[in-house]
Amino acid sequence: MVDDISHEGLRALLHEEGVSFQAVKTFKASIDPDYDAKTARVLALYALADGIAQPGPGDPTTVFCVDEFGPLNLQPHPGKQWAPVARGKGDPAAPRRRRRRATYTRPHGVRHLLAALDLNRDRLYGHITPRKGRTQFLAFCRYLRSLYPAEVRIAIVCDNFSPHLSTRRDDRVGAGPRRTTSRSPTPRSTAPGSTASSRSSPRCAPTPSTAPTTSPTASRPA
Repeated sequence: MVDDISHEGLRALLHEEGVSFQAVKTFKASIDPDYDAKTARVLALYALADGIAQPGPGDPTTVFCVDEFGPLNLQPHPGKQWAPVARGKGDPAAPRRRRRRATYTRPHGVRHLLAALDLNRDRLYGHITPRKGRTQFLAFCRYLRSLYPAEVRIAIVCDNFSPHLSTRRDDRVGAGPRRTTSRSPTPRSTAPGSTASSRSSPRCAPTPSTAPTTSPTASRPA
């Protein structure tokens, strides 16, 4: 025990003992009862897309990863810029500290990005929509289905966002797309009804800066 120690002495002592200051991160273990089955299914689809495994009877030959991002809206942020030097008290029309008006209302609404990564073609598709409900999700899935011939079976890996889970009960999904399109949800990360996020993002995790947008397909109202 020592009564006093300098910062340099403490640093040298910790260095000799192999101790460093490290950040601690948290994680959540999934409590999904079907975790093993869902994880194995998603990993099997990734293996098919990467060419590690060969598709068997009834297996899809094309895999999409679908996710949503939003709301997207323009927000002013403080920053730095080059500007003329203000001398003396400055000009009231050009004050020393320039400010950018903040916006708190969205009179024209916000936008959402629905994106899909085609693991076979290594291409990212995206639709910008005012909402990200079941109607928009089904319209986007119909667009993905149209990218390949009807006889090609495709698989869509998505998270547990509620519009994804309710598509099986929607009458707008025809029998043909049901036979050639399968949905593989990722395991749930937390308990149902929890205030924490109950979704687990799929492989794509798209960002708006890299997603080329295409014209959304027409869809009937919900």
